[in-house]
Order: sequence, then structure tokens, then C-alpha cells
Amino acid sequence: MEKSDDGKRSRGRQRASSKFQPHWWAAVPLILLAVGIVVRSVMDLSAAVDSSQLFGRISVGLIVLLLVTVFPAWVVFQLSRSQLAGSVACAVLCLTLGLLVAATAHRAGPPPDRDHEAMRSFTESLAERRPQVDRLLDRALAGEQVRHEELAILEDTLAQVQEAAHAATGNDRVVLKSLQVIMAEMYQVMSDLSAELDALESAGGLDVSTFTGIDSIADRRSLIDRFEQANDAAIRYYADVEANLRAEMMRRRVPESAARQLAARWAEGARPVLMVQLRQNDHRILTAWRGFLNTYRDGWGVWEVGEDGIALWPGNHPLEAREENLWKEIDSLAEEELRLLQRLVESRRARVAKP
Repeated sequence: MEKSDDGKRSRGRQRASSKFQPHWWAAVPLILLAVGIVVRSVMDLSAAVDSSQLFGRISVGLIVLLLVTVFPAWVVFQLSRSQLAGSVACAVLCLTLGLLVAATAHRAGPPPDRDHEAMRSFTESLAERRPQVDRLLDRALAGEQVRHEELAILEDTLAQVQEAAHAATGNDRVVLKSLQVIMAEMYQVMSDLSAELDALESAGGLDVSTFTGIDSIADRRSLIDRFEQANDAAIRYYADVEANLRAEMMRRRVPESAARQLAARWAEGARPVLMVQLRQNDHRILTAWRGFLNTYRDGWGVWEVGEDGIALWPGNHPLEAREENLWKEIDSLAEEELRLLQRLVESRRARVAKP
């Protein structure tokens, strides 16, 4: 009889405990739905934020989602007097709060292109700098060395891109961030090129009065080799820059058609094809410079130092004829460089004149 009573009490306790047993399976689909909504909302903003920000946004969204759904759902189950009421309450609460979190996460993101102030400010600063760049190009056409001033302008422009990219939102930020990467590479390439040319000029270039011995000709050749390496890096950069800009934007989830159009538009102003031709012309000039060094090495002890560091040869020496041909080649390459610079100036002004 006692065993029978004990069995009844045990079954009673089981029924009583089952009365308060939460049915989590009823809430799981809705919890997953809410999670999906949050993640989807956050992923929609991925093109407008960095990867670190995106990871943080997803992490915070999921943590908040768990806090505002699972814990209140547990409370509802504990307070519910029937399994059906508990399951329904949990389902409704999970769905409602999940949607609320999704909406909050979406509102927390940057506005998708309503504010173009950063982009406008950047383009206006470029327009204000245009006369300065035009004056530098005119001076280059006149034969002046302006590379240090050009490098300073490039450095300032890179700083403006970085500032604008930090302030921009939405698609503007994606474009400016991509441009920042490309321009940082440009600045590095041109800075290296300028540094190597500075070293070559500081050593004396082709001034034969700076050759203290035949070994110094070899030292000068090594400087030419280093400058050529930097020049070849510039050729590779400009040859690939449009494709690299397009790839950088696509990496940031810009559609291929839009990335192609934006990269082509940028290339209209940067004129990478002309820049490649200018650098290739410099490559030919360096080849001629090596010819000069070979001539001075072969004629060591024969030529004498003349005015302005020019080698003086005894009458009708064959190496003098070789040197003369090299000077003719240099003159021809210098004329080609001026033609390319003129085309660069004309194309730039034609683009500015477009309505």
C-alpha cells in the first residue's frame, strides 16, 4: 500500500514537473530566424565598414540577441502555468525581440549614401589643386626638375584621401578606401623612384669630374641599376593600376560593372598609359647612360676632364665617335619625353574642359 502511494506521489511529481518543463524546440526555429535577420542586416552593411568593424557589429548583435531573447524566454517558461502557454509566449517573445534587435542593428549602421559631404570635399580640394599641378607640368615642359614638388602634392593628396575615407559613409567610403590603397602604392613607388634618382644625381651622374678612379665608374653603374629597378617598379605599377583599382573595389563588394566604370573614370585623369610610356622612355635613357659609362671605362686614361664635367678626347678617337652617338640618342629621347609630357598636359586640359 505504501509502495502504491509512493508510486502515485512519484507520478504526480513527474506530472507536476512536466507541467513546468519548457519546450525549447518550439522556440529554436524562431531564435534561428531572429539570428538570421540580425546577421543579414549586418551583412548588408559590410560594404560600408571595415572587416574589423563588421566582425564587431556581428558579435555585438548576436550577444544582444541572446540576452534579449533567451533570458526573457526562460523567465516566461518559469512563470508559465501550462506547456502551451509557455511555448507560445517564448515563440512570440523570441520573434518580437529578434525583429527589434535586427532593426536596431540596422539603424546602428552608417547611412548608405545619403551624405556625400566627404566625397564632395575631396573632389573640391582636387579641383582647387589643379592650377598648381598645371603650373608644375608647364615647368616640366620647360625642362625644370619638379619631381620633389610633384611628390609633395602626391603626399598631400594621399592625406586628403585618407581623411575623406575616414569621414565618408556607404559607397563613397568604399570607393575612397579603394583609392587610398592605390594612391598609397603610387606614393611609395614614386618616392622610391625619386630617392634613387636623387642618389644618382648626388653622386655626379655623368659628370666625369666626379670619377675618382675606374672603380667609381662601377659604383655609378650600380646606382643606375638601382634607379632602373625603381623605374621598372613604376612601369609595373602604372601598367596594372586600373585593374588593381577595379580588383580592390570588387574585394570590397562593389559590383564588377560599377568597379570597372569607376576605375576607367579614374584612369582618364591619371593617364596610366602615358605614365608607362614616360617611364619606358626613361628606361631607354638609362640604357644610354650605361653606354656612356662603358665608354668612359674603356677610355680610362685617354680622355681628360673638360668644362662642365665633359670628357675631352684626343683628335678622331673612336671612343669619341661612340660618345657622340650616345649624346644624339639622349637628345632624341629627351625630345620624346617632351612630346609625351605635352600629350599628358593636353589630355589633362581636354578632360578639364569637358562639360
